[in-house]
Amino acid sequence: MRPESMTDGVPGSDSPAAAAASVTTSLHDLQVLVERGTLSGPEKQQADHLVTSLKRELVLRRVGDHLAERTFHELCVRLAVMERDWAAMERHIQQLMPLYELDRQAGIQSPHRDLLVGLNLMRLLAQNRLAEYHMELELLPTTEPQQNPYVLFPFQVEQALTEGSYQKILHIEAGAEWLPFIELLRETTIQEMVTSWAEAYAHVTLEELASMAALPVEQVPALLARVLDCTQYVVQNETVHFIASDHIREAPSQYLLAKEAVSRTMEYIRGLERIV
Repeated sequence: MRPESMTDGVPGSDSPAAAAASVTTSLHDLQVLVERGTLSGPEKQQADHLVTSLKRELVLRRVGDHLAERTFHELCVRLAVMERDWAAMERHIQQLMPLYELDRQAGIQSPHRDLLVGLNLMRLLAQNRLAEYHMELELLPTTEPQQNPYVLFPFQVEQALTEGSYQKILHIEAGAEWLPFIELLRETTIQEMVTSWAEAYAHVTLEELASMAALPVEQVPALLARVLDCTQYVVQNETVHFIASDHIREAPSQYLLAKEAVSRTMEYIRGLERIV
């Protein structure tokens, strides 16, 4: 008689049936954590342990279950959004999209598909990855922005930003699920703004930078330190001197256009924050 295998003290726990049962339980536990919205330190550790365990089971193909694999990546995307881990979100989205394509071919759809497709579009938009944003948008049915409210939101935001229509921003309906991406859009805009300062100016006052960033002047040094390396600038007598060999000194009209574009984008972001 063949002896039963033992894993963690459970007879036969390396069998396909036992592995499937373990995955189902772990997915349920992970879903409970994700649906809480915010996690404490111990809960975060528990979620990380569940993700590692599930990844091992699915990668080893002990559980060749399309639904389990799809659910796993969907939960991981939502967890990554909670944690603002955009690299992890991208990894799981890349593995999730082929599964959604298999669903489409089979005439079925995950109940979370619309939300996650929309969140991915908003991530690309917020990271200023506009070429990828438009490529993903073009892969969707042409009617999707009208039929899927989660695709409609990033579509409306991108149109409003492109057209320079602040009133359109104010009339967009948004839910709390978009807040992490609005924060990301703000951070992307700020980083690009600070980087452009270092490229465009040899020196500029803290007061001028504060005006462009719509920040109190005392917050500008911390902003510079967060985005730039300390070898790229020095502050002397309330003036920032950028250290570079290839400063681009634009004509005043170009400077004003850039300043207005940054100010307008920051104003739009504040509008988005108010409606979420």
